[in-house]
Amino acid sequence: MKISSKKLNFSSLYYLIQATPELDAVMLLTNFGYIVGELYFSGSEKLETIEDIIFDTNKKTLESLESNGEKFEKVSDGSLVTIKNAMVKYSNNMTLNFRELTIHCDQVVGFCPINKESYLSKLPK
Repeated sequence: MKISSKKLNFSSLYYLIQATPELDAVMLLTNFGYIVGELYFSGSEKLETIEDIIFDTNKKTLESLESNGEKFEKVSDGSLVTIKNAMVKYSNNMTLNFRELTIHCDQVVGFCPINKESYLSKLPK
């Protein structure tokens, strides 16, 4: 079994934020700007987010294809990360807000656990 090291890092980051009372969000640096929001990590069978639904659908699709006796191996890492109540700030200063945003892990080039209210209060208006 293979696992994405970035996905594993996000899992660890999620648990760090959960264990640290003054932290409640994450800032993700991407090649298109940055994202501020609440890192989501399911770890359950509930289909709560787009990431959960895609993971479940991919699993069922592979099981169905392999039931015909063929073996399939993923050729690239399609790991996803979900950020709830996300604010995306682009390099041109444009801002978009999303209730839920799912991106591929490989889009993230850096991250920092934060206190969302404190972080946002320090941004230029």
